[in-house]
Amino acid sequence: MIKTMKYIGKIIVFSISALAIFSSCDSYDRTEVTNEIYVNKSSLTLFVGQKDTLLLSPTSGSTAEWTVSDTDVASVENGVVTAIGAGNTNITVKRGNATFTIAVKVTEKYALTDITLTASTLFGDYVVELLPGQSKKVEASMVPGNANDVAVTDYAWWSDDESIARVYADGTVIGVKEGTAKIHYRRGTIVKDVSVYVSSTNPFRGPHVLSKDAVIELPFIDFDFGGKDVAWHDTSAGDEGGGNYRTSYGDNNSKDVDVEGTRNIGWTADGEWLVYTLDVKDAGIYTMDVKVSGNGGQMHFELDGADATGTLSIPATGGWGDFQYKVSCDIEMTKGRHKLKVCMDKAAYNLQYMKFTFAE
Repeated sequence: MIKTMKYIGKIIVFSISALAIFSSCDSYDRTEVTNEIYVNKSSLTLFVGQKDTLLLSPTSGSTAEWTVSDTDVASVENGVVTAIGAGNTNITVKRGNATFTIAVKVTEKYALTDITLTASTLFGDYVVELLPGQSKKVEASMVPGNANDVAVTDYAWWSDDESIARVYADGTVIGVKEGTAKIHYRRGTIVKDVSVYVSSTNPFRGPHVLSKDAVIELPFIDFDFGGKDVAWHDTSAGDEGGGNYRTSYGDNNSKDVDVEGTRNIGWTADGEWLVYTLDVKDAGIYTMDVKVSGNGGQMHFELDGADATGTLSIPATGGWGDFQYKVSCDIEMTKGRHKLKVCMDKAAYNLQYMKFTFAE
């Protein structure tokens, strides 16, 4: 009897414990499993005729149904979207009770064919002219203006020699020091080159253009604007020639250069020099003949800071007024702008003209 009562008691305790456990389970919130699907893109932008593939996940489950709201804009088959016409539409994919919508924009494609720059041109090439420390901004424009096949961010500016010219992302070019450098602009696969000329001098009565089409006589008295020790160096003060040729053309910074009337440089001395800006249209070798008078001497020419001729001997002529083409040499020049410097090494002569003839 006692054993029976103990057994019944154990059953009652177990029943109460089980009830407590089941009651405890009911205290948790019940959540239902949702049926969700996802697509790897929530929007598409396509050109007419272009295709793209949408990927649905999870990949298992019942067959998905793809539909498009405007079939004139795009079509879809098993996630492969084809752009048909310009416009906007929505693509919807459905599996069971779950749906996912993708916004689609279709535009006509206008290919970028060229780039134009606001830089000046010299013989068909883009150029920027700067003083040291000066800056200019070069703007770039697409051709056609509505080109849309290159990303807005797909562009770059850079310089081949930042010690001479730097260029920033907005097209601002800064001249650092005297010299010539190339900068470049790229948009997509199109690249434009710009020659940057950083100079403290500029041509007097220029430009002085050298080409294969004509023989050019350049007067020595037409040396560059720029002033003392920039465009010229003279060892004595004052103009022994006493003329006003340079001032009559706006140059008030060369009063120590000995200009005789409107004809020639006179009273030359050892160590003096003059600078000339030349624009070379046709690259090649030019024969340079020098017209001189006087007792002779020696000189050499530098092109862009480098000796281009070596020492040239100047023969004497019949007198200070007897000008003759007595010196001839060849100088090779590339297309573009150059600085030619005449250096009077041993000077007992007058200088009248430099004559340039295209040789080859």
